[in-house]
This record gives sequence, structure tokens and C-alpha cells, in this order.
Amino acid sequence: MELKEEEIIQNFKEYLEDKNATYAIMLNGKWGSGKTHFVKNKLDEERLPISEKYLLNTHQGYRNHLLARLPILKLYYKQEKEVPLPIYISLYGISSIEEVKNMILLEIAKTKYGEYLPLAEKVVPIATIAINTLVDSLTIRTISLRNAKKARYKIFDIISPERSKYYFIFDDLERCKLPIEEIFGYINIIIEHNKAKVLIVANENEIVSDSYKTTKEKVIGYTFKYKPSLPEILETLTEVYNFKELKKEICDEFLDVLNSKKDKNGENHNNIRTIKQALSLAEKVEPILIDKAKDKQKDNAIENSAINQLKNEVFRDIIYDYIDYKNGTEIKPSFNFISKYISSRTFDKELVNKELKEKYNEIYIELKKRSEPASQSIDNLINQLNQSYYICRLEDNQLKTLVENLINMLQKIYTFHI
Repeated sequence: MELKEEEIIQNFKEYLEDKNATYAIMLNGKWGSGKTHFVKNKLDEERLPISEKYLLNTHQGYRNHLLARLPILKLYYKQEKEVPLPIYISLYGISSIEEVKNMILLEIAKTKYGEYLPLAEKVVPIATIAINTLVDSLTIRTISLRNAKKARYKIFDIISPERSKYYFIFDDLERCKLPIEEIFGYINIIIEHNKAKVLIVANENEIVSDSYKTTKEKVIGYTFKYKPSLPEILETLTEVYNFKELKKEICDEFLDVLNSKKDKNGENHNNIRTIKQALSLAEKVEPILIDKAKDKQKDNAIENSAINQLKNEVFRDIIYDYIDYKNGTEIKPSFNFISKYISSRTFDKELVNKELKEKYNEIYIELKKRSEPASQSIDNLINQLNQSYYICRLEDNQLKTLVENLINMLQKIYTFHI
């Protein structure tokens, strides 16, 4: 089922609180649609978010953070209900269940002792690592290899007696190298034996398995289709970039193209990676356009209209050409600096200035031509309005027609809205 973000969040919250839910739920969406960002930053803000973005902004999040790192503080929170923390695991490239187990152990250790846990699994197996004593908020002491086996059992104990403290998020299911029956089998063990809640994040369109449908039905209770809100995505992404004055113009043009141009599957193109790449180029072009606008006379309507049209065309072409590139369509750019940046990430400032100047002149000349033959007509219309109004020679509908003609003519010439 396709739901809005707030509806997915509400359903997920109800799932976590349902003691009888002995199944996993799935968040399904296209690559680059922002599923992982949504899961890490928005899905469960009441608890400790994976990114800890909201850590200091919510009492619950801050409380969980403290309790996870300083268990002794539980003495001061006896009256408050404890809530589970997320354990995020990416299955990208995973080829054995042992790898999954090790990653789970490491992430659980992080929730208890912080992000400063050494990533020693890259050097020795996680089985040899045990977190025994919290020295301070920044440092962790590990026990010796001699006690590694005992240490691993101690970490395993974290899961069973305290299983209600965690829920598990398995991302990138379609990129997992394990057979679908094997990874689903292990996830089912977590659900049934550990009574844990599980969210699986995937792009089902990319899963190639004859047994996927039947295996999924045994593990997944509900599947929510994630389709991001483009206005919210643009609002969030533009905050990351250093836009000065033209953020609104960029968002408006990007949104217009994204809502109208289709991807190779005939759907609206909402790939966040593509949007980020386009915003990166827009960020570089924006100051040049601002400087050009400052050079124009503020009281010259045609110059202002020309520079505004130039801004719109540049930003529109940037996202348009990036979508064509992503779709594998031949790019036929209005500006060569855009195709050069897309193909080689080279921002040729000299070429940008040259092409923007040429395009501005082209737009200005066209607007000038359109304004000259119409100026006399406008004067005639105004004279008719003045004379006809005061001597009451026109009916209301005739007067309305004259006014509408005048507005339409002004819009065509100066490209502004009344």
C-alpha cells in the first residue's frame, strides 16, 4: 500500500507497540528515493534516531541516549517506560549469516557504549572484541583475546534478556548476496525466538528470486510503498547547499520539471541522487546569476524580465538535463556548460559567463521586439479606457474586455503576472 510519510510513521509506531505482531514489515521503494534517509531521520524521532539528529531536541531521545551510555541512570528513571532502540544493519554485499550476526553485535555494543567503539571487525573477528568497562564517554576498554569466547557470550546475552530494548532495521535487501530463503530464515528467527520487531527496507523491483514471493509471505506482515514528497525533499536538500538568494526559484523550477518529466519507467523522476547532483551545479551557477542581475537597471522592466527568464531557463535546464543523463537519453542542452559538468564534473566558469551572456542577449532582444510593435496598441487601449470610462459609453462587459486585453498584452511583453 502507498502511504504518506506521516501515515507510515504512525503505522510503524503502532507496529512497535503491538505485542502480538510476530512478523516483520517492509518499506519498499526505488533506488535513490530517500528510503534510508527517511528511516534514519524521520521514522522514529521519539526514540533515539539512528543519526541522532534530534538527540538534543527531544527529551525522550536525550533520555535514551543517556541510558544507553550510562546504565546507572536507570535508578533515576524507574517511573518511565523504557522504549526500544533501533539497530540498523545494511545487507549490502553480505554473503554469510555470520556477518549479519557480527554487525548486530557491533551495533548493539554501540548503543550501549557509544560511537567510539573501535571498528575492530576489520582487523579481527568481532568474536574477539568485548566491551567490558566504560572508562569515560569517549573511551572504551576491551578485554583480552584470552577471554574472547566468554566475551562473545556476554554480548549475546545483551539480546535475549533485554530483547525488548531493540528493534532491527535491515536495509538493502535486494543487494544482499545471500539466498533470499537464508536471510529471511535468519530474520524469522529474530522475530519468533527473540520476539523482536523488524523493519526490512528494499527495492522489490530489483529482487531476482523465484521463491521470493512465497518466502516473503511467511515473514512480512505488511509492505508499505515509499514515495517521497518532492516539495519536502527539495526543502530538506536545499538546506544543505549554500544558496544565497535564489533558493525559491531553484525549487520552483526543479519541482515543475520533476512533476512533469518521466523516467524510463514512465514514472515521475524522484531520484534523490540525481536531484543532489543537479543542486550541486545550481549552487555554483547561482552567484554568477546574482551578479548579472545586479548589473541590470532595476527600473528597466525588459531587462528585469530578461534576467528572470534567464534564471528560470538555467535552473530548468540543469535538472532536465540531469534526468536525461540518468535515463540514458541523449542530452541536447541549451547550455554546453551543463553537459560539460554532468559528464566530467568540470565547472568552466569562463564558459558559464560566456553562455549566460549570449543567452541573456538573445532573450532581451526577443522581449524588445515583442514590446515595440505593441507599445502603440497599449497606448490606444489606455486612451480608450480613459475616454470610455468617463463618458460612460461602454457596457460593463465591453470595459472588462478592454482591461483583459491590456493585461494580456502587458504579460506578453514584460512576462510578469497581475
